[in-house]
Amino acid sequence: MKYFSYNLALFLFLLSFVFSGGVFAATDADSVNVELNVLGCNNNLVCEPGAGEDETTCPLDCSDDIPEEEDPATIPTTGGIAPTAELLIENVVVRPTTDTAVISFDTTIDAVVVLSWGITNGYELGSTATPRPQDRFLFALSSLKANQKYQFSITAIAGGQKYVYKNTFVTKAIPEASVLPDPVTDVDSSQEEERVLVTWKNPEEFDYIRVMRRADRYPLSPFDGEVAYEGTVESFSEIIDVDSCAYYTIFARRGSQYSSGVSTSTCDGAGFGDNTVPGGTALLSPGDISFLQQGKRIPSELDRSYYDPNQDVFVQVSRQPNIFQQGFILVLNDGVSGTTMTYVLQYNEASGMYETVLDINKQTSSSDYTLFVLSRGEVIGVVSGLLIAEGGLYVSSQSFFDIQPGILLAVLIIILILLGALMARMNRREA
Repeated sequence: MKYFSYNLALFLFLLSFVFSGGVFAATDADSVNVELNVLGCNNNLVCEPGAGEDETTCPLDCSDDIPEEEDPATIPTTGGIAPTAELLIENVVVRPTTDTAVISFDTTIDAVVVLSWGITNGYELGSTATPRPQDRFLFALSSLKANQKYQFSITAIAGGQKYVYKNTFVTKAIPEASVLPDPVTDVDSSQEEERVLVTWKNPEEFDYIRVMRRADRYPLSPFDGEVAYEGTVESFSEIIDVDSCAYYTIFARRGSQYSSGVSTSTCDGAGFGDNTVPGGTALLSPGDISFLQQGKRIPSELDRSYYDPNQDVFVQVSRQPNIFQQGFILVLNDGVSGTTMTYVLQYNEASGMYETVLDINKQTSSSDYTLFVLSRGEVIGVVSGLLIAEGGLYVSSQSFFDIQPGILLAVLIIILILLGALMARMNRREA
């Protein structure tokens, strides 16, 4: 029993060491590099003389006679045998964003495909491949740099044919947060009988303020509803029916550009119309909304984003206006003050996105947000999450296997020591 206890402890220790090392080593890879076992050699479609490959031993990887895009490959036929269909790569489309790119294309016949990419024509950033032959393809590249030129190569193999397509793309630049005027801050409203008072704080640079009013929901643009006020002061009041209420959205204008709006209301309703969801409309996803500081995306995980409380938080939504989408409203509940701010995002033609700057509490806190997309005053999509100040008291939950390897190993060693002590005590009792 004594020897069994020591052997068991040693076995568990070695098992935990191997397990923890293996799990975390796998998480360090930045890209997928695939070798295809299709037509011999090492099948990576790259000639490697150092590995003993040449035109004789590995013609598929090393032969210069294999045609590329400008000279498609064909297979000669003899004696009445039908020719093999020609392998081509067609309909190549690249859709880049600031840090991702989606590459789609077709092949004329079912083929196995390898996609490689990089900043140079050595395609140093990675490669990936399809597991089986097919004729329609879509690859998504991530962790790219903004405003960067990338090169990529697509190699298709089918029935003894090989076809190579090469091209480049450029990721989009991150727009500056100062393209639109800064919105107003510290917005509030109150109503005493028939008199309504709306107050706010003006941004540093602006020409004038426009306040829009509606009776049924928040105005979604500087032209949605009735103009309740235009001027440069930081408040206005008006008389309305004592039994009614109003929804207001305040916009700052500088030159020809309006800021995003900040909304307030004396009504009890949410300000989103009937809140119905028409059939067939697509919902938002967390990837549709981005939080930036100083032109860079802030760290995020799932629905949580971590910001520096000493800098403004800039919001972008990667949608464009159409007949089904008329606006976006972001509701922010401040974790320190308990106040709720409502923002109407403004479309920025320079960036092609809806944008706003959050008047977020500069103290260490966490705030929850909800982004609504509206069409004809009705909600057709919703996404929510948390904004957490760096150094805040909020602790994000982690999977057990997301813990640092050293910490995990230390915990396992302590468990093994306790287990060994327990087994030794049992041995002494038996003796």
